[in-house]
Amino acid sequence: MKRSGFTLIELLVVIAIIAILAAILFPVFAQARESARQTTCVSNDNQVSKAVLMYVQDYDETFPIQNYRPCTAANCNWPNQSWPMLVQPYTKNWQTFRCPSDPNATDAGLSFRPSDDRPVANDNERIFAWATRANRGYNSQYLSPAVIFPGTGDAIVGTQMARVQASGSTILFLDSIWDRLGGAPKGGGNWALDPPCRYTRVNNVTVDTFPLPAGISGFYWFGGWNPFSPQAWNVFGGVWPFHMGGNKGNDTFRRRNESNATVAFLDGHVKAMRIDQIANGCNVSNGWGGVIYDRDLYLWDLE
Repeated sequence: MKRSGFTLIELLVVIAIIAILAAILFPVFAQARESARQTTCVSNDNQVSKAVLMYVQDYDETFPIQNYRPCTAANCNWPNQSWPMLVQPYTKNWQTFRCPSDPNATDAGLSFRPSDDRPVANDNERIFAWATRANRGYNSQYLSPAVIFPGTGDAIVGTQMARVQASGSTILFLDSIWDRLGGAPKGGGNWALDPPCRYTRVNNVTVDTFPLPAGISGFYWFGGWNPFSPQAWNVFGGVWPFHMGGNKGNDTFRRRNESNATVAFLDGHVKAMRIDQIANGCNVSNGWGGVIYDRDLYLWDLE
């Protein structure tokens, strides 16, 4: 009897076809999976933004303070508290404060003291660490600035909702990172972020746009955006485009206009945006904040 079978060339052709199909389909599967994560992140942001708005209604139309005390290295630990701890009772879930595309956003990955990066010692420290390393970066400079009053020291104030002129185009919070290691995100998220610009030009005079109370002697500023330091944790002021390829690390600065961060606004709506869209209306400069050239396009101030 004559037996038929595959020749070596036929086998190699089949293997090559399978390899080509895999090369085509695997990126599609990965993109679909990342799209699902982004959808989950948008859903989480929706829940947290609604929780913030409920808090505002319950507390005299005032936004939650970013911390009880300015969170410097010396006191960025329990018994200090940060704004997610004030809002979490409305969501009753810490998962909503995390981005599913952040590989570090787990109970174990976030359980390190913000003050010195040591493992937490008790449940109070753990909750503070989870809140402070949340991926929901608060627009704190406009909604809850940390200020210095002469003679009385530091204070943190919440902005009144009445001061907001355009809630649908003012950022509430967005995706964030805590730190970076070799370019890749490290340590979870960051509860409070700097805007890309802090000045505007009025009649050829540079004016500070922060809504600070009268009679203060200064305020805390955490360094702004550092767009010319692509490996820095605050290259985008702590904002991080986790979605659609942005969590790969080293190439993210090159891909900043391709990847997305989820952004929640003061009217409660949420959408995914690129870094260039988040900094719209602003000429970003290194470190201390650039100048706003169009306040109608700028998404961080209260106008």
